[in-house]
Amino acid sequence: MGIFASNLTMACHPCNMQKGNRDLGDAAMRASKALRAGSGSFKWLHPYFDDFHLNIEVHPGWVYAVKSNAPRAAEATAMLRDLELDQIKRIQKTAQRYHDLIARAVVVMNKLIERNEIDRPRMKWVMAFIASINEELRWI
Repeated sequence: MGIFASNLTMACHPCNMQKGNRDLGDAAMRASKALRAGSGSFKWLHPYFDDFHLNIEVHPGWVYAVKSNAPRAAEATAMLRDLELDQIKRIQKTAQRYHDLIARAVVVMNKLIERNEIDRPRMKWVMAFIASINEELRWI
């Protein structure tokens, strides 16, 4: 699994440390005594117990909004406010970062072509990277 925005989950520091680099479907994660539904109240949506998509919708341009019928509207609102996911400036900065990453990948690919290097693994990686960023940009 690569590191892509679509693989990331917003979590508080204690929950993130408990998860580490393990998959949420991992048997050890499901059995963890430290991560149990109802173990307290949380300021944000809980990344393991709450369904992000039942509470938050993502509009084109990566504009996040609390759904009108969200079961955990207060927590969803706090998450969006605290992480500034409802701020257009942050959204535009994220879009620019993705555009810059694609531009850099194109430079690398062009250098490989200019040098007439047939570095298939590197070229394949660059193309996969561009494709993954392009997929993320579909919302912008």
